[in-house]
Amino acid sequence: MRRFFGKVDITQIIFHLCFPVAPNGIDIDFIFSFVALALLPSLAISLALTYPSGTARLFVVGYEICARFFLWSKELVRSHSLIARYVFIAFLGVYGWSYVGKKLKISEFIASNKVHKTYANFYESYYKAPDIESIKQSFSMVEKPRNLLVIYMESMEATFGSSDAKDFAVKISPPFAELTQNLNALASSGVSFSYIKQTTGTGWTIAGLISYNCAFPQTWLPFNAGFNDSVARYFLHSATCLGDVFSALGYEQAFFRGANADFAGSREFFASHSIPMNDLSSIETYAQGFGDYRNDWGVKDSVLFSYVKEYLQEYVAKKDKNPFAFYVLTADTHAPGFVDKAYCDLPTSYANSLHCSDKIVGDFVQWFLQSPLAKDTTLVLLGDHLTMQQRFVQDGTSRSIYNAFINPAFTKPSTQDLTKARLLSHFDITALLLDSIAIPTRDFGLGRNPLYGCTLLEQLGESSLATELSKPSRVYERFWEFDSTKKSHY
Repeated sequence: MRRFFGKVDITQIIFHLCFPVAPNGIDIDFIFSFVALALLPSLAISLALTYPSGTARLFVVGYEICARFFLWSKELVRSHSLIARYVFIAFLGVYGWSYVGKKLKISEFIASNKVHKTYANFYESYYKAPDIESIKQSFSMVEKPRNLLVIYMESMEATFGSSDAKDFAVKISPPFAELTQNLNALASSGVSFSYIKQTTGTGWTIAGLISYNCAFPQTWLPFNAGFNDSVARYFLHSATCLGDVFSALGYEQAFFRGANADFAGSREFFASHSIPMNDLSSIETYAQGFGDYRNDWGVKDSVLFSYVKEYLQEYVAKKDKNPFAFYVLTADTHAPGFVDKAYCDLPTSYANSLHCSDKIVGDFVQWFLQSPLAKDTTLVLLGDHLTMQQRFVQDGTSRSIYNAFINPAFTKPSTQDLTKARLLSHFDITALLLDSIAIPTRDFGLGRNPLYGCTLLEQLGESSLATELSKPSRVYERFWEFDSTKKSHY
């Protein structure tokens, strides 16, 4: 699991189990790896300890050359001592619970979901509820509405632009400065904030997308508050997020991704906030014209961007059109990495998947900047979270998420003293996205516009903010309630 998803906790695991996974919604290699490396060894050890004869004994004998631990367990098995075996099983159970519980933060999960829990007042103190009417009034003062195009790049870190080999735990074939040279250039020519840090409830794709769009994290599911299929369908329905704001402003919206949007409730989340989804089910017919069009998760990124280009060209051709807010999510750089051999003549490795993605995204951005839409559109590039690829970035390296605002129309000059040496979280981007299209926005949810003042990360510190976000909140639980006044786009 760590190979594909990095360090996860029990909240993240249960969250994904609460939503359906389509047959083509997850990489088959992950399924086989789970069976081979986790399920089968667990079953074999259980059989060896419970039935100390036949194939179970052969299993123990076969593994004795691998670890002295099994030499000891073999003697217990051969002794046929029920007491010894059950004591050993109990020891493994206690040790396993202690180890796994600590790694997965099970005690914190139980504390957050027990019936009689202690609620914190963090949201009551710091959450700034978005006022759509006030935003509409500010929007009415904008001389000409601007478009917004956001590209969420899977696992893309600003760290990858480092020229210091010491920041990486692996050898990389291209020079380090060239690993993401196109993205480096775009960040330098546009506006880029020094540090977007990953905090509690923002470290996987749907959590990052929620945090960018709603300015609060995906920290837990309100099981004791009646979490069920209906709640999952109307995903954070009572929360006011960017999609709700743009819908109220009359924007045309669309989300594009090559993977199946049923994974992790992505379809339900965006539908609950007025954003129609274009995913594997709607893009695959188009993609089949490209021959080898698949990556590990669905349609590969180069084909996805071809689809988005045609969609944008059709938008340009419309006579009567509203301003748009479009969102694109890439997938090639999801661990363990996919290299598009038709686009990049590179051997398969995680570093090369980043290098190839840099070229794919860079080529699309250059195409877009030469299109008639560019002058009236703010283009924003964002990593969705830090990479989950293990042993790639050196331990101890200061890491941050990639960001670049291209052709923004901020309501306050983005001078270096306001963008460099700043600490931002996902939440602060929500206010920045609105402000980048000339809608003055000082705060939104838990986000604070860094052009106007300190962020919560700067105000409270990383450790304190992470701790507060993990505590139960009545405000957060109310976000999951059904809002009968809101329209959904299924």
